[in-house]
Amino acid sequence: MAIEKSRLALDSSPVAAETPGRPQETNRGPVEIAGAVRVGVRTLPDHDNPSLRILIMVSAPAEQFREESLWFGTADRPLFGRLTLPGSEASRGGVLLSPPIGREGRLARRALRGLAIFLAMDGFASLRFDHYGTGDSSGSLDDDEFDQAWLEGIDQGVALLRSLEVPSVSAVGMRMGATILGTSAARTICASRR
Repeated sequence: MAIEKSRLALDSSPVAAETPGRPQETNRGPVEIAGAVRVGVRTLPDHDNPSLRILIMVSAPAEQFREESLWFGTADRPLFGRLTLPGSEASRGGVLLSPPIGREGRLARRALRGLAIFLAMDGFASLRFDHYGTGDSSGSLDDDEFDQAWLEGIDQGVALLRSLEVPSVSAVGMRMGATILGTSAARTICASRR
């Protein structure tokens, strides 16, 4: 993993933001650059000179991971997902990434993709997906029992990761996605104790 650092003068004037050739932070998400994918851009304050910030760009060679879009779940409730796999054939484990709902879900895509790429570089397969009634998955939040469909989606995502023969499956949730994961885990634990 290559880490590049460059200095970026922090100036909020419109002229500075439009200066050609000047490094800038963008909100466009990961970008492929010469066989590498820029995973994230972050600015940190430079304590020696408060008017400057340090720009950190992390890039990963594209051959260190593979991504594929897929549909999974049942025929009446298909879910759209994005599977990120390590470049090597063996996976150390699987991670289900459960996004937030609504506008927060759209805003979290970049962070979750970056996490998926870092996990793949560490040897973990991950599945990011849109919950039932959100994003590119089928259904609507107006449907009856959409909450049950969200819990079933977690089970179906875990089943998909297990079908890849990973040794274990973990889960990471963000905001409402974490609540859905917690509810699914509590339901699974209660069902196994009966």
